[in-house]
Amino acid sequence: MNPKISVIIPVYNVECYLKECLDSVVNQTLKNIEIILVDDGSPDDCPRICDEYATRDSRIRVIHKLNGGYGSAMNAGLDAARGEYIGIIESDDWVAADMYENLYAKAKETEADVTKGAYYTVINTAQNKKSISRWLVNIAKQYDILSLNDCAEFVNHHTSIWSAIYKNSWLKENNIRFVEDIRPYEDLPFIAHVYSKAKKISLVSQPGYYYRADAVGSSMNTVKKTILNYIVQRERSREIYLANDYFKGDLKEYWWFITYLGSTRFFLLPNNTYRKEFYSCMQNLFKKALLDKCEFIHFNKSRKKDFLNIVNKNYYYYRFTKLLSKIIQKIFSITNSDKSHKLICILGIKIKIKRKQVRLV
Repeated sequence: MNPKISVIIPVYNVECYLKECLDSVVNQTLKNIEIILVDDGSPDDCPRICDEYATRDSRIRVIHKLNGGYGSAMNAGLDAARGEYIGIIESDDWVAADMYENLYAKAKETEADVTKGAYYTVINTAQNKKSISRWLVNIAKQYDILSLNDCAEFVNHHTSIWSAIYKNSWLKENNIRFVEDIRPYEDLPFIAHVYSKAKKISLVSQPGYYYRADAVGSSMNTVKKTILNYIVQRERSREIYLANDYFKGDLKEYWWFITYLGSTRFFLLPNNTYRKEFYSCMQNLFKKALLDKCEFIHFNKSRKKDFLNIVNKNYYYYRFTKLLSKIIQKIFSITNSDKSHKLICILGIKIKIKRKQVRLV
């Protein structure tokens, strides 16, 4: 009898997190699962840890391979998977004990191609600071089952490919795999394929996945030249939506908005030593928004202006205006104190304003 879910865990250089991850998986309340650990040529103690856990639990299978990147590791896991559904876990994250039981029950009830659950983003692991994926909870209140035709907003959020399970036969029928030629950010074209092909996506509002945003070595904490590939993979996702006739209307507008937010966030990383090169790549991509006749309906005025500045201004002009804006904000800022007041800060002096009254605070 095949397992209900094949949980694929690509493993690379995460020895300080791996045991917590594996403990959370082997203790799932859904017992009929297989756990595929893909050691992607990890240089630390991860290969030994994987083998150690495999000797304890017969459901664990270990694949040792030469380093080929996340996409290569995931595809090796997909090729080996025998489960009815596929689950994905990042090896520096962990999951609630009942996550796969809840996802599997919903998948069987709805006969969905993809069943996606809410998740926590762990901002500070030591202090247990986390935030829930409110966007998915809100969408789950409106839809039990959806597709992109029903809810284009789905593309406007984190890909979070690990908080879902995917019908294995459906993935194979649609030849949905991970790109291997460019890394990282392989999740971007993968999720575009998934959303473009899924006729039924069902939702579970109960969070079960813990995404560790403060992990050492994460893409937001460690900048390498491969940061430039974020733009490449974004562009690939656009091409996938275009090829499947989805890149129009609200989906197109949402896609450009999330692409703007993601790209500028990477551009402004304080340790980004490839900022000038990144800007050039970002600018070339953003110019395509004009060809797409983007109407910027999800942008406020300042963000639309910023987007068009990136399209039209050279790197040095844009960087200067950003730095100048930061200086001005430090000297002078206006914020909403409450519904009836504004708070003006000038050189550290705070002034609270109510209608025509002014007083120092």
